[in-house]
Amino acid sequence: MLQNNVFLDLVKQFSSFLLIFCSIGCEKERVEAPLSWSSIPLFDGMTQFFEVNERVHIPNEAPKSHRFYLKMVFFMDSLRFNGQVFIVEYYSASSLTSPWKLDSISLVKQTPASFVVYEKNQWNTKLQFPLYTDKSWPIFTTRTGLNSTSAQVSTLLIEKKWQEKVVPLATEITYQADSSLIHLQKHIEWYAPSIGLLQKYQVNLKYCEDSPDCIGLGIITNGYERTISRIRLGNTLND
Repeated sequence: MLQNNVFLDLVKQFSSFLLIFCSIGCEKERVEAPLSWSSIPLFDGMTQFFEVNERVHIPNEAPKSHRFYLKMVFFMDSLRFNGQVFIVEYYSASSLTSPWKLDSISLVKQTPASFVVYEKNQWNTKLQFPLYTDKSWPIFTTRTGLNSTSAQVSTLLIEKKWQEKVVPLATEITYQADSSLIHLQKHIEWYAPSIGLLQKYQVNLKYCEDSPDCIGLGIITNGYERTISRIRLGNTLND
């Protein structure tokens, strides 16, 4: 009996050793994206241009496609939070040769730990460094301390097609991915070192739920699909 107990103890100890060894030696090496706060260029007077293509669905009407352009102009506000804060002016135009119309003004906060944008009356954490596969973080925290839907790193080190070119080492971030029989919501963004934001993809669709016969068939009743793509890497339209 004593020998059996000693043998069982040895088996347990050996099993525990294997678990510890595997947890250390078998763990996959964490791969981090070459994207950090210092690799996202922001400076006073910087201008970014984007092309927006969207398809809007309206009840009882055929879907309508629209194309317009966005311009973001950054102005240094202050150096604080162990980083820097910029005032951002958002402009829109129906074409690149049309007059630009000021739509809104916001803030961007860039620190070694994160890249945060002031949207919809709250700070939203777009990126949290370092970035690695499957990492997630709360996009914002409510006044009660509860976290919102988390953002998550979807893919690292991908080759992202952009303007008939291929941008290496891009990172894909998923901010929203909800679907059911009656709705679909997605929000995905792509970032690259020395460039910053490359593209956004946003979907908010509602499907038919008026009768049991149409539920689950993917019949769109209203909503939109939108792609926002960077069209220049320089500070002017000629760069």
